[in-house]
Amino acid sequence: MTAALHPLRNELAEVEALRAEASAWEKETLDAAERAQDLQSLATFARHRLTQLSVERQAELLELLDIKATIVGDVPTARRGTPCTLTAWLSERGRGVPVL
Repeated sequence: MTAALHPLRNELAEVEALRAEASAWEKETLDAAERAQDLQSLATFARHRLTQLSVERQAELLELLDIKATIVGDVPTARRGTPCTLTAWLSERGRGVPVL
């Protein structure tokens, strides 16, 4: 009878190991979701506070935080309102306008 139970015990041990692994993944996922929510709250708070700083102070803060921005989507080709002064300056001097 012990020989008959051996495969079942092995299978039970494997299932328990899988369950423990799934529980660990669930905890990691919940922790990551909580961190993401905390970061979202901080970002919302900072967004409103940063507008109160001068441009120079904003630049200083972003430099201290070592923040880098990466454009991942298409850049609008037309601007509404005031034309881009940098584009005009480059065009007047016969220089290419960089595509970001």
